[in-house]
Amino acid sequence: MSYLKRQSSFSRSLHHCFANYCNFMGRTSRADFWLFFLLLFLTGIFFSLIVGTALIQAIMAMPHPPYNTEITAYIPLATSMTFYLYFISLMYIVYWVSLIPFMSACVRRLHDAGRSGWWLLLSLTIVGLLPLFIFFCLRSEPHENRYGHPPYNC
Repeated sequence: MSYLKRQSSFSRSLHHCFANYCNFMGRTSRADFWLFFLLLFLTGIFFSLIVGTALIQAIMAMPHPPYNTEITAYIPLATSMTFYLYFISLMYIVYWVSLIPFMSACVRRLHDAGRSGWWLLLSLTIVGLLPLFIFFCLRSEPHENRYGHPPYNC
């Protein structure tokens, strides 16, 4: 198989990860896993920038001393806080919706490296993140293992 046929496109990788969003069986290639991780990472950065901007706007919109007792002085603050709460809520919804697909992609990636999905429990400790990172970077096993056939682009 030529190198060009083995390469995974971004959309095909994302389709593969989201189509198997609740499938903890089988295998996922390195390219699929890391492209899915990249999407989630960039989404996190995007939402963090928007939420941070909204929070800075809310802080800047706060009335400064001497405090104005008129209600109209607090309209920019209320608008900024509404914007902030809306985007932070949207950010957490996206995080919770992508949690199960990411966990299943991690388990399938561990399967592809010849490891059990239970190794993902190492992520509960700070020290355990290093071996997980190493396992996620390992090459795919080129032959069929106990978790299934090799992915299409190993």
